[in-house]
Amino acid sequence: MFKKNKIVLLTNSALILLTGCASYEAASLSMLSSENAIFSKQEPNVLVSWKAYDKEDCEKYLDRNVLSKGFIPLQLTIRNNTGDPMHLSPNNFSIPISSPGEVANKVHTSTGGRVAAWGVGGLVFFPLLVPAIVDGFKSAQANEALDADYMAKAMKEQAIEPHSTFNGVVFIPKEYENQRIELHLVNQKTNQKVGFSQILVSQ
Repeated sequence: MFKKNKIVLLTNSALILLTGCASYEAASLSMLSSENAIFSKQEPNVLVSWKAYDKEDCEKYLDRNVLSKGFIPLQLTIRNNTGDPMHLSPNNFSIPISSPGEVANKVHTSTGGRVAAWGVGGLVFFPLLVPAIVDGFKSAQANEALDADYMAKAMKEQAIEPHSTFNGVVFIPKEYENQRIELHLVNQKTNQKVGFSQILVSQ
């Protein structure tokens, strides 16, 4: 009877622990206000708003503490209120930008580690092999969802069409914290650079 009760207890404990399985749940990005936006001397009708994420922002919009891994997410909302398309690229910053894939890999949950942790217990108590399989599967799913979301939210090479808005994030290496960085767009009709030099990377 004691052995049976112990098995039931261990099984129930395993099921409870499964409620803490790896997951990925992040909010969609909201548009930043244009109230404190900066504009370019070359083109005052292009406005750039920015926000450097703190830990709470990271947890809300990226579901991971990216700051602890050495990256500062910088959200940018760029409003193109002109009649010309503006070319935008991660290469148009005065500092190197980390790729979303690099950042995502740093904050992945360890699928192998989680499975191994359960598996050790499963060698002694067979029912623990079930949580090992389930948790490993959920961990892999969470990492896939994270990868897709980071790619979708990250800035990529693109055109901001006339009278439209870009809203996304770039990942700044933490060594550039508290620095002002420069960004430029390129007017695709005139090839003129539209520069912004007052973007502060400060949490």
